[in-house]
Amino acid sequence: MSIGDEKYVALTTYTGNGGQKVTPVWIAEVDDHLGVITAPDAWKLRRLRNDPRCAGILITLDGGTESADNPTDHQ
Repeated sequence: MSIGDEKYVALTTYTGNGGQKVTPVWIAEVDDHLGVITAPDAWKLRRLRNDPRCAGILITLDGGTESADNPTDHQ
């Protein structure tokens, strides 16, 4: 599974107390960058504004993954 093959990511963001929230989101490639498609008032964006740490793993539409070794961490 590669980024070009999938359109969904299980995005992990962090709450104010450090807890993790995992949310499936659509992804799109724009000018060699990946973007997340979501509503501008989504809680995941509020969490990212407060704590930019996030992690993502490629998933299929039904939430499955082919491999557990494809996480991507960003700060």
